[in-house]
Amino acid sequence: MVVIDSVGKLYKNGPEELHILQSISMTLQKGKTVVITGESGSGKSTLLNLIGGLDYPSYGSITVEGLHIETASEEKLSNYRNRHVGFIFQFHYLMKDFNARENVMLPAFMGGERRQHALERADHLLDQVGLEKRKDFHPSKLSGGERQRVAVARALINSPKLVLADEPTGNLDEGHSKVVADLLFELTEQYQTTLVVVTHDMSLSTKTDIHYHLREGRLEEQ
Repeated sequence: MVVIDSVGKLYKNGPEELHILQSISMTLQKGKTVVITGESGSGKSTLLNLIGGLDYPSYGSITVEGLHIETASEEKLSNYRNRHVGFIFQFHYLMKDFNARENVMLPAFMGGERRQHALERADHLLDQVGLEKRKDFHPSKLSGGERQRVAVARALINSPKLVLADEPTGNLDEGHSKVVADLLFELTEQYQTTLVVVTHDMSLSTKTDIHYHLREGRLEEQ
């Protein structure tokens, strides 16, 4: 499903080169889950952005279901991000003027799904994350945990083959963190979706098939 081969990411600041990632290699089979832990600034989000086609590696290759991220055109990457990848970020990034169901349906609608069908799928997903009574609420009327559950539902609306989660519980208290994490792992297993989570929360590593740790730009299997 995901093959990362000797990937590096560096930034140049005048004559100085800053190596964020150094010769990262990882293979992830379809339907598996991986948690990548590491300190702030270790390169976790950079790696996730590369897998998601939001950035290009400086060297090495990333292949997801046959698509070579490092050489794909922006058109192919845009289609990949919309149809095959679900993103969950530390900050929910919900549209403040849309209610929960409209936020969830938006990626499907923008991908060409009929509005009514997209709304029906959004309703079903919101039921699954326990927000059946909050569908018509705008983000400002939802708690932090509820907003993140909406983000989980939104990530799954297009039945993606891959879900990428960047610190999905980072802004939540312990109780809401557990609820969101449990839902994320349960639903991706139910939908047989490959899941990659980057986090500093070591407790999430107990829920996953594979645990890696990023240290000084290098990936170590735990």
